[in-house]
Amino acid sequence: MQRLNRTIGALAAAVALLMPAAGQAEGEPSLAFTPSTNGAYDYGTVVVCQTASQTFTLTNSGGSATAALTVALTGSAAFTKTADACTATSLGPGKSCSVTVVYSPTVVGQSDTATLTASGRKAAATTSLTLTGTGSGPRHIYWGHSPQHPKIGRADIDGQNVNQTLIDITGPSEEVSVAVDSGYIYWTNPGAPPALRSIPVTSTGQTTPAPTTPTRSAVRTWTGKT
Repeated sequence: MQRLNRTIGALAAAVALLMPAAGQAEGEPSLAFTPSTNGAYDYGTVVVCQTASQTFTLTNSGGSATAALTVALTGSAAFTKTADACTATSLGPGKSCSVTVVYSPTVVGQSDTATLTASGRKAAATTSLTLTGTGSGPRHIYWGHSPQHPKIGRADIDGQNVNQTLIDITGPSEEVSVAVDSGYIYWTNPGAPPALRSIPVTSTGQTTPAPTTPTRSAVRTWTGKT
């Protein structure tokens, strides 16, 4: 009888030791996005009208499931959610899902901010990430030359990706004057009467568009961004 009592007592002690662990397993969910630095992610400087994509991992490191999640992106329209494997998903303890956000700045020198938020039905199942980025101008150099007939060349600032015939100009072999702003390449039209022409700086090469009258407003009829 005494042996039986000792056995029952040992079992009761073991159950008591397991109770806190079971309680901990039923704790609150805990969500976090990665990569993240102090709750934020910076896309850095991105050339206007180009894109930078980042996939964020959402992990539940808590002790219980989140219930169905909702992921929202608010703030600057320069940020776009392009993939979402988290919305309508319940993340159990230790489970993860992913969300992809693309940054596409539209204004040179402008800093953009957005907030990526994940929330579940449980009050503790929520987290947010601040997204930042800045638009920059084109990182190229341009030149005019006319070995046989006039052309405009372009290269990266570091001298890579040289393109001697970015723009192949139809006309006599004359000196080409080139000007560039944040969105367009401008050059003088060889021949008579003189005129200005332009294309968006995002162009990768084409023949000469029709000439415009030598006014900025007329040149601006060509649409495009950096």
